[in-house]
Amino acid sequence: MTPVAIPRLAIGTVDRETDPWLFLRILLRNLTGRGMHVQTFLSHASFSGFHKLKRWSGATPRHLDSWLMTPSDCRMSFVRGVVGADMAIVLGEYARLRNGTDRRRISEPGREGISACGDDVCGSLEGGKGPLSNGSQRPAFCACDRNGRGVLLGQLDRLCQWLDLPKLVLLSPSASNEEDIAGLVHEGVAGVIVVDADPAISPLQYILDFEVYYGIAVVGVMYRTPPENVDLAGTFTIWREGRCQVWWNDSQFERILRTSVERPISIDEWPVLDYRGRITVAIARDSVFGCYFPETLESLERCGARVVDFSPIRDERIPEETDVIYLGCGQPDSYASDLAANHCLKASIRNHVRRGGKVYAEGAGAAYLCQWMEIRPGQFIRGVGLFSAAGRRLPRYGAPMPVSVTTTRSTWLTERGTTLRGYRSPEWWFQPEALSAPLIAEPGFEYDVLGNERVIASAVHLDFSAHPELLASFFASRYERRLLPRVESSATHRQI
Repeated sequence: MTPVAIPRLAIGTVDRETDPWLFLRILLRNLTGRGMHVQTFLSHASFSGFHKLKRWSGATPRHLDSWLMTPSDCRMSFVRGVVGADMAIVLGEYARLRNGTDRRRISEPGREGISACGDDVCGSLEGGKGPLSNGSQRPAFCACDRNGRGVLLGQLDRLCQWLDLPKLVLLSPSASNEEDIAGLVHEGVAGVIVVDADPAISPLQYILDFEVYYGIAVVGVMYRTPPENVDLAGTFTIWREGRCQVWWNDSQFERILRTSVERPISIDEWPVLDYRGRITVAIARDSVFGCYFPETLESLERCGARVVDFSPIRDERIPEETDVIYLGCGQPDSYASDLAANHCLKASIRNHVRRGGKVYAEGAGAAYLCQWMEIRPGQFIRGVGLFSAAGRRLPRYGAPMPVSVTTTRSTWLTERGTTLRGYRSPEWWFQPEALSAPLIAEPGFEYDVLGNERVIASAVHLDFSAHPELLASFFASRYERRLLPRVESSATHRQI
């Protein structure tokens, strides 16, 4: 066991009304301005705010997830991520109860009412009935950890236990009451950051309210308009951005960081991963496609892969000697005409498959592989054409949904009966243009993954660092050359 000591903490909200992003922008910009290398981690597989965090801190955010990772894997991924960093901040939402009811519901259009854990069976719908409840089969939605205990999407509390993180809570006075604040004391909160503070209430009054009456340290107070009364208690640093001010208590912040350093994290020795194969993985990375788990790409390289980038909107062909093409999710709206017009790149992808190469794609990348790709409601462009289907977009969508689904047949990535544990995209779904055998067993999720012996298109986002058996499939020998049947075009969709 190797102990690793680094300043670290968790910052999260306890309700959906509190917006953390303005505060995080000011915090990260000012810490970076002090010359600190701050590594941020998102506590679940959401790319919301991903690029903002990278821009504000200068470091690519990473993911930690109690749904996908074991405690040991989580600690290992954390330690790898903080190499060269001065401090680490894990961001998310704390799971808290108000009046005995879970305040966080996970839902998506057409599948409302899905809760993280039922009374008897985790993952069941409320009342045990609905389109995702399949009687004898287990539900596809199953937010249990690996020991069978119920957890919630992106549960920051569990990560605090695994990584021994001091908890800082972003608290909006307008969205909180005395019962909520008193509950923080019993949950081991190290400090609060008051956001959306009332300008009529001075920082001194907030300190009295929290530290004197509740015994909780005030680390910062954020005003969207300058406070009317500027009485101070202790030493504060004032950060300004426009009319917004953050009154920052450096002494409390440094005290909390010191306590984390005094409790080092113990990890096992790093394993040497080598699948005894040298392959080239071509990653689609440009203004359209850019959402990937950094841990997945690092795991590919550690296992012996050569990772190279290409652009579906600029390049005319995939990189030379590519073994696997990997297309992530993204936002194609502004580049629809570029994607549609790049016929050479689409032909290069089809030729790669005909020669026996492999393709894996998620979200927008998966929709791009279909015959048609929906850019806006009712407006389509021609995709690569590897699947006789349309990659459709939901007009309204929420957070990624944790799912555990089972494959019904073998592909280059999975064997029949393989369990895929990941997050279902809230934005994309597939509409087959012809009746075909589903790849997923769970009702309601049958066509969330399309696949054959060389191509996988998935609406479920997978972190391959948490699926070593799937990671090994990238390095397996190619299938024998076999031409795919020609897919005829369809005139059922309107092009742009």
